[in-house]
Amino acid sequence: LNWAQSFTGGGTSFSAVLEWAIAKIRESDLRENADLLIITDGEAPVYPKFAQAWRDLAAETGARLIFVAVGVNPQRSQLAALADLIVEIGALDDKGGEFIAQQVGAIL
Repeated sequence: LNWAQSFTGGGTSFSAVLEWAIAKIRESDLRENADLLIITDGEAPVYPKFAQAWRDLAAETGARLIFVAVGVNPQRSQLAALADLIVEIGALDDKGGEFIAQQVGAIL
């Protein structure tokens, strides 16, 4: 988890992540039942265009969005409305990492 604990200068953009992930899943030979895991301590809008694009992709391919909220209330995030699974942790440390693995592992 060391790489995930680093700070790269900031800025949360869920729409950019969704746009990138949708493109990657659509071009993949493994697009059926793909999982997108977003781990964030940020809050940002999800623009309707990208939310609908994700919903369309999920309906077509069975893709799932797993939202891990680190130290924030996930229900305040627009990402929560798109998520198939929401995992809330206090910190991205070994204990938080183990909890993520247990929760995500349970649906895979």
